[in-house]
Amino acid sequence: MKGSQVVRPLGSPALEWLAPVSTAAVILGLCRSLAPLAPALDRDARDKPQHDAGDFVSASPHYLRMTTQGPGRHIHLETARLTLRPTEPADVDRAFEIQSDWAVTRMLRMAAFPPNPGELRSWFCEHPDEWLAGRAYRFAVESAGRMIGVCDVDEIIDGEGDLGYWLESAAWGKGVASEAAQAVVRFAFEQAGLRRLLSGHAADNPASGAVLRRLGFKATGEGTALYRSRGAPVMHICYAFERP
Repeated sequence: MKGSQVVRPLGSPALEWLAPVSTAAVILGLCRSLAPLAPALDRDARDKPQHDAGDFVSASPHYLRMTTQGPGRHIHLETARLTLRPTEPADVDRAFEIQSDWAVTRMLRMAAFPPNPGELRSWFCEHPDEWLAGRAYRFAVESAGRMIGVCDVDEIIDGEGDLGYWLESAAWGKGVASEAAQAVVRFAFEQAGLRRLLSGHAADNPASGAVLRRLGFKATGEGTALYRSRGAPVMHICYAFERP
C-alpha cells in the first residue's frame, strides 16, 4: 500500500519533504530522520519530558524484576502490577478481541480494521523468529494472568528500534501503558543493548504523547502519513530517546 508524507521538524514549518513510500517506511523514516533534532527541540517547554532520562535509569519504580528460564525467549518482565512475556501464536484470539475495538485500532498505524484473523495470526507466528534474530522484541502485557495488550520494540537496525504499545480500552487512564513501556524500554537498553529508541503517536492521541514524555522521550518532529486503520492521512508526532 502506498501513501505520501509531509514531514517537518517542530518549530520549522517551512521545512518539508514529499515522497511516495510505504506507510511503514514513511513513519519509520520520518522519525529516524528527525531524531537528531531532539536536543534542540527540548527547549520547547510543551515537549519537555516530565522526568529526566537519568532519573528513569537510576530509579525505575515499575521495573521490578526480570526472570529468565534458559536461552532464547524464556524471559518475563515483572512490574508492580504487570507481567510481560514474549508473545506467542496462542495470543492471537485475545489480540483479535482487543483490536476489534475501534477506539484501540484507530490509533494503530499498521493495523487493519476490522482486524483480519488470518493476517493477525500470521503476524503473531512471525514473532518467535523475529525475537531470535534480534529484529523485534514483542511482549504480551498481562494483568492478573489475563492478556490486556502488547508492548514491543521492532524495526531494529544498527542499535536503534521503534517502541510501540496497545492496550484494551478498559486499561486506559490507569498508568498501565507507562508501566509496561517503562519495563520494555529498560529491557531494550540494558538487555538488548540498543542505543536509541524511536516512537510516535497520532496527533489526536495526546495520552500516548504523555506516556512517551514521562518515559524520557523527546519530540523530534511531525508529519502526515497514511494510517491503515483509518484509510486516511493522519498527523503523526515523532519522538526519540537516547540511551543514557
